[in-house]
Amino acid sequence: MKPTPRLTKYRQKRERIKTAGVHLLEIDLLRRGTRVWQYERIPKTDYLMALTRATADRMEVWPIKLTELLPIFPVPLRYPDKDALLDLPAALNAIYDEAYYHLSIDYQADPPPPATSTETLAWIRERVDK
Repeated sequence: MKPTPRLTKYRQKRERIKTAGVHLLEIDLLRRGTRVWQYERIPKTDYLMALTRATADRMEVWPIKLTELLPIFPVPLRYPDKDALLDLPAALNAIYDEAYYHLSIDYQADPPPPATSTETLAWIRERVDK
């Protein structure tokens, strides 16, 4: 699949950040489209988070399935400070509550594309019906 102009621009920006010696934390919670990272060793998964530390030659990767809880993960700070922890589930729950998404999302409708497996759809329905 050929990348879109915006994706190409973003990949170029990533390269500039990498060469500038800056930490880069990326959170991909999109369900469709072309993933920014195209490496064979990254598993096929619904969501992905990646951390490229300024001094590292490899990315740290967190593959996440739709049916899993989002992780709490490290956010690098300047040396000598240790990593801070980002509680992504708490942050997204707060945003959800503040934005009143429960008033604008039709949870009885089928999930948007791409299609999910029968097991995942059952898992979604179980949570919606609670």
